Amino acid sequence: MEGNHSSGYGIHLIVFGALTLSLFFSYYLGLWGDGDRLDEAEELIRQVNRLVERYIPENTAQVRYIEWNETKRGTGKTGPNVILVTVEALRPDHMSLYGYERETTPFLDGWGRSQVVFENAFVPSPWTIPSLGSIQTGLYPGEHGATYGYMLDKGMSTLPKTMLDAGYDTFSATHSVHDMAEYGLLKGFMESYTVDHQEVLGNSSSEINRQVKAWLDDNNGPFFIWIHYFEPHFMYNPQPPYDSMYVEGIPKEYKLLNRRYCAKNGFKEDELEWFAALYDGEVRYFDESFKGLMGILAERGLADNTIIAVTSDHGEEFNDHGGCDHGASQYDEVIHVPLILSIPSKEGRVIDHQAPVKDLAATLLHYADISVHKVGGESLHTIVEGMEGGRPIYSAETRYGPELKAVRTDGLKLIITEGAVDHELYDLADDQGETENLYHARGDVASALMEELDGWVKKTRPKGRSTKARISDEAKEKLKDAGYIS
Repeated sequence: MEGNHSSGYGIHLIVFGALTLSLFFSYYLGLWGDGDRLDEAEELIRQVNRLVERYIPENTAQVRYIEWNETKRGTGKTGPNVILVTVEALRPDHMSLYGYERETTPFLDGWGRSQVVFENAFVPSPWTIPSLGSIQTGLYPGEHGATYGYMLDKGMSTLPKTMLDAGYDTFSATHSVHDMAEYGLLKGFMESYTVDHQEVLGNSSSEINRQVKAWLDDNNGPFFIWIHYFEPHFMYNPQPPYDSMYVEGIPKEYKLLNRRYCAKNGFKEDELEWFAALYDGEVRYFDESFKGLMGILAERGLADNTIIAVTSDHGEEFNDHGGCDHGASQYDEVIHVPLILSIPSKEGRVIDHQAPVKDLAATLLHYADISVHKVGGESLHTIVEGMEGGRPIYSAETRYGPELKAVRTDGLKLIITEGAVDHELYDLADDQGETENLYHARGDVASALMEELDGWVKKTRPKGRSTKARISDEAKEKLKDAGYIS
């Protein structure tokens, strides 16, 4: 007992000393607001946090990364609270809210009836980092530069930074597969919590809710919170009762297979049914987690004064086009995502116009009555209010294989493969599954869309300078375990 007590005391001294040093030097370096010095302060705090993590017991929840900013708490801002919920790999056509035959989202089914539900929302990249970068900045991946191995430009404005500058307290709770801090995705958050998804595999969303609840106990707002739930991302490992909710008798080993198995073996017929059932179980678990989050808000009387957005960073493929996972194609199953907006005093409605999810940052700022000029994109309020129809969808930045780019507009979709001669054209009015390639049969249409796509590429040049992300060995191991790298 004496030894354990002494060890704990030593850990606390290390933590206290490290944080004291980081606070002192971050204040000194950032005192005059010089951008380079602020960057130095930010990097110093990151290094100290890594040192602290090394000595804190693994089962101890900790704040993994803190950014200190000149803007202080308590500036008198009285606007609505804002919560952005992003969910990994969530396909709308596997949600009963969107008409799926399995009841996978019973809470969202009821809650969504009084919200703004977009039926045709699309992300600008089929994998996490570029997509989240777009959600935070309102820019396309080619503009913000965040992709595997490269972070957001340090001087780039983001949604959380804009909220912070407007006087909001800012907090994020995310998972650990991708090191969000190293990619610049935690810029603007006063506090950030990262849950190690491997330690609570299949149950990380509950831990995220616990951290949000604890943070809300100490913060009255106005606040901006970003929550990034891991489930239903591969590997599909739902906990009971969700593991057998839709199909019973699934061999245990299929709950622990990662994307490398899928990429190597594809889906056999019975395996496809098992994987889809496990995925649906995790979707149901997410629904329960979101229900828990709404309960946390209701307990504190916050639900009626909080803008909430629910979306996903990308979808998931289940042999739709002979593959699995995400990141290697531009088909709708990987770029079509749910988008639900809960806006106080706004009546529920269903919107079938195309909506780029990258415009979400400007939308949330608009409804919070905060200037949108610091972020990219255009607010979706004009679509919500019926003042505008749909917008063209552009997507790029695949993770695996050749680079693919797509444009989706006026019921047509063109997918081009860099360096190839043949490309893909689909008439979505008659072929929602994108199975009949009309690229050669309708060459005039393909040429017009090719010209439009080329024009978009030329307009989406980098807005800043991409910097290589410093991905730690620990982070690389997590990416390997998740099957992202080999």
